[in-house]
Amino acid sequence: MKTLVVGGTQDFGLGLTQFLGEKAFGIGRTNGYDLTKSEVIDRVVAMSKEYEVVVVVANAKNRQPEVVEKIALEWIASDHPGYLICLGTSAVYHDKYDREPSVWSYLRMKQGLSLLTKYIGWQVTNENVKMRFTNIQVGRLDNQAARSRGPFKTGIKSEEVGRIIRFLIDTPRHLCIHELVIDPKY
Repeated sequence: MKTLVVGGTQDFGLGLTQFLGEKAFGIGRTNGYDLTKSEVIDRVVAMSKEYEVVVVVANAKNRQPEVVEKIALEWIASDHPGYLICLGTSAVYHDKYDREPSVWSYLRMKQGLSLLTKYIGWQVTNENVKMRFTNIQVGRLDNQAARSRGPFKTGIKSEEVGRIIRFLIDTPRHLCIHELVIDPKY
């Protein structure tokens, strides 16, 4: 399937783009798609309708929910039959109140993405729209950033998420898998 990986040009996202094959195209800062800029988000939203599957990996300085929301609204309005998938974080399910204040904005953004999942999921399930949507809440990734912080034992690899995405794509169109939560065994 023709797949767009938003945030698919570096590290984990690049590995995901490569795993998804020759019909997958990754975009990010390195090839002119800096999602911290509103005009670029608008370009990506317009571009998204050319794809059967769009996977939003990029955090984009906490603008990921905005990107997902704008794509979903455009797809609903235009009756696009694509599959929108985003990568959230399982950290929103693990209550740990002594987290460093430096990660609070990240967690707030990802919790907003989780809430957005419920709104989009309701639309997909209860309204007559063609699109499908899943938020994959992932735990620690096996990427350069995770390996560079403290003791690293294991993480979720891009090809493992890629296999899950392939599974989702292959599910019958009448099924709505709104959210999956995956963590590595530490």
